[in-house]
Amino acid sequence: MANPRPNLNNLSNRGKGRSRLNHPTVAIRMAPQTRSALEFLAAQYGCVHGGEPWIGGLMAKIARGELLVVPAPPALPDGVLAPRQPSSDEDRAWLESDLSGLGRYEPYDWGDVDPLSLGSAVVEGQVEGHP
Repeated sequence: MANPRPNLNNLSNRGKGRSRLNHPTVAIRMAPQTRSALEFLAAQYGCVHGGEPWIGGLMAKIARGELLVVPAPPALPDGVLAPRQPSSDEDRAWLESDLSGLGRYEPYDWGDVDPLSLGSAVVEGQVEGHP
């Protein structure tokens, strides 16, 4: 005997490969290359729905703070990325220091001491407890 009250909820999705998520739709116009790049990123970060890269899932991860968007350095006219300028004097000092010989030293053995428990770094010109 046939079911007198069949569940017809999923019939509209039959053959489409993806089930509906019942979220509001947002339409975005973009170049095909942009779509391909976003689908590639979505797949890289596990944003897949119905076996396909899912741009909406990528956007949701960004909105929830699971992925961070960081600006890239500006491109030069020939398409090569320009180096970013250090944002502070401290950054500049680290970048300009000669760290090329560090490879010949063994990593420091802290023993049983957690280095993060030792307090904050000493900064030249500052006294503990005074800015």
